[in-house]
Amino acid sequence: PDSGASYFLPRLVGYHKAMELALFGDRVSAAEALSLGLCNRVVPDDQFEPAVAEWAGRLARGPRAVGWIKRQLNRGLERSLDEVLALEAYHQEIAAATEDAREGIRAFVERREPRFTGR
Repeated sequence: PDSGASYFLPRLVGYHKAMELALFGDRVSAAEALSLGLCNRVVPDDQFEPAVAEWAGRLARGPRAVGWIKRQLNRGLERSLDEVLALEAYHQEIAAATEDAREGIRAFVERREPRFTGR
């Protein structure tokens, strides 16, 4: 395995399945990749670009906290529970002070979709 597969694959599918995939090199169908957690979604070829555009649009319209969420989850793989809890508390404090947080609360109370601005 290369490109980090020795690190990532056992964490995604478990040690034994990773060993099977690496030793035998069998093809993995889209359905099996989905069930193993190697991908989040499977779409037909002709729907790939629209599906990517839809997810990218959702992320772009998301709150400023999206970046903090990514950072927390990435660091959560390498840190202790106490460290992760401290990082979460830090990001929660920062996020709560944003315009996006206020907009999210208003939208929830008004039962409408939020309009985040990234501020």
